[in-house]
Amino acid sequence: MSGSKTLLYLLFPCFAFLFSCKSKNQLPDHRDITLLRNKGYNLRFTDTTKSLAYQQTALIIAKKENKAEEISISYALLSLFYKKKFQTNKAQLYADSSYYLAAQLKSSRAMGYAYMATGLLNSFFSETDQAINQLILAYQNFRQPGDYANMARVASEISNLYADKDAVKQKKYVTLALNAAAKTNSEDEKLYVRLSYGNFLIAEKRKNPFLSADTAVNYFKETIRQIEKHPDQIYTKSNMAVPYLNLAVLYFENPFPGSEPLFLQQLDHALVIARQYNIRNVYRNSLGLKGEYYIQKMDYTTAGRLFKEGIAYQEAMPYQDYYTLSQFYAAMKKLSILQQDYKKYELYDRGFMKYNAFEYNEATAKALQNADVRFESSQKAKMIKTLEKENKLQRSNKWFGYGTAFLLAIGLLFMFRSYYFRQKYYIQNETIFRDQQKNAELQLQLEKLQTAAATSEKLSIERRLLQSQINPHFIFNALGNIQSFILQNDTRNAVLYLAKFSKLMRQILEFTTREFIPLKDEIDSLRNYIELQQLRLNNSFDYTIIDQGIEAGISIPPMLIQPFVENAIEHGLKPLPATKRGDLQLAFSLTENNTYISCTLTDNGVGINFSMSNKVKNKLEYQHRSMGTLITKERLTSEGSIYGFSIDEMKNDQGQISGTTAVIKIPFIKV
Repeated sequence: MSGSKTLLYLLFPCFAFLFSCKSKNQLPDHRDITLLRNKGYNLRFTDTTKSLAYQQTALIIAKKENKAEEISISYALLSLFYKKKFQTNKAQLYADSSYYLAAQLKSSRAMGYAYMATGLLNSFFSETDQAINQLILAYQNFRQPGDYANMARVASEISNLYADKDAVKQKKYVTLALNAAAKTNSEDEKLYVRLSYGNFLIAEKRKNPFLSADTAVNYFKETIRQIEKHPDQIYTKSNMAVPYLNLAVLYFENPFPGSEPLFLQQLDHALVIARQYNIRNVYRNSLGLKGEYYIQKMDYTTAGRLFKEGIAYQEAMPYQDYYTLSQFYAAMKKLSILQQDYKKYELYDRGFMKYNAFEYNEATAKALQNADVRFESSQKAKMIKTLEKENKLQRSNKWFGYGTAFLLAIGLLFMFRSYYFRQKYYIQNETIFRDQQKNAELQLQLEKLQTAAATSEKLSIERRLLQSQINPHFIFNALGNIQSFILQNDTRNAVLYLAKFSKLMRQILEFTTREFIPLKDEIDSLRNYIELQQLRLNNSFDYTIIDQGIEAGISIPPMLIQPFVENAIEHGLKPLPATKRGDLQLAFSLTENNTYISCTLTDNGVGINFSMSNKVKNKLEYQHRSMGTLITKERLTSEGSIYGFSIDEMKNDQGQISGTTAVIKIPFIKV
């Protein structure tokens, strides 16, 4: 075995999955690597334990028999296995192993698998352009040995990636996939290709409303007939449910007399398969589509039962799909609005916000993990290239030594000359190697800096997104008030409220693009927000804003004060009894040493302790934390240690709570 191959095996070891079992659970007693590997790959959706065992056994045999091409292919399929399991570190490791070994072998078959694994992994990382280029290379390499099954799969993947980018190329590659699939006996690949072509037909129908839906309907009917002929040969079980769901979508979007029973029949088929094989996306979409159907029929009870069934099913799963749960809660919110049941709307809104936040945190963690995987892979690639150059230099020196020995055997006359040139050649190559090694190290440092810059830019974008947040309950209540004015024929207040609301939304959208805004713009935005709250709460409180003594040209970060104003109104003034009129005061001042802007916010509300005890009495699902004040604290902390805020209760002479005071220390710039 060559030195470079040994190096790859040391860098990318594969640990065997050892297990003991009885009767039918034992692995077959044969050494056919391809049969073992393909059997394991086909079991990846139905039995992941056996799938991994078969594939790792095939890899062990390939290594023992020193079959480098089979080792490279096993690495590629293991990469796809771990991609499905969302273990991106292992997936990237095996994809890199497959590529570097295949590149040394110069085998079209091995390179096809390596490019396929790398392309599908890049597609998982949403690097669409790179994924398309690598999958095209995979298709070209599979075409040389005539591997039609993989040609069909890869061409289908390329077509799917072009779906939202280029309809002409989408059709081109799905046609290539159909031609390749016709030359293979794999029913699994044929079904995958048929689904890709069916997606193309649905997209064409949606682009052209005058186009008949019969072509797509008949196509999916034929696809279902093909599935029912060979159900045991379909290893990707999720694909068995998709034709039923797509056919139901076509009936739903293109209704005709007698289509409703067909629509419900196809949805029931899809739901049965989705429950049987735990296909979460098909289950979610099927229940959601069925619920939308009953909403159109104004059968809100049945629609609600379907959405609640989806929530109960997902919450009972060992692994909860936060995205699916948030979508079902969003559907229940929509249903509660149609039923004008606003108490239930608030309940479902809390569920939506909870699972939506979980899903966002999970997606962010996954994105950061994937970024780390890509960076580590790049570092390994640089390291491997450096080590390969070192091995190449060592081999070169070895052959040069053999030549020198041969020259010494010829005669002592040429010994000095040979020694001189040998030393000169060695020194030159050593210098070149050091230079190349330094260049590789500099490239690694540059990539680290680029990664840090990308991370910083991402954090900046997230900070701006956080700045743009405003309480979604306020927006909902505001729209509800506008609706109430309209229903009461109070046109003047409805128009006034809508004008202020649109102005506030426009200001918020404008502020998200700027790091600093003039103080007068921030005050204007606060005044507009407070007046909206006055209208919403029937003018139950007064407000005053004082900004004397602050010169023109002062700018501050946007949306820092709004969360405190919101808390003062919602938790301080709103709970006041009808006999007591609320009062809200904001005072801006510049400190004597010009280090920060001080904003003092005072209200005569019920106080902090009363508000918190009220939440406990109401038995909320979890203690409310003001996201606005939390984000503001993080923003002020990132600006410097002198900035921040403090919140205290006020008491009168009798020691009774008379309100709350918040003091905010804000950074500023002079324009």
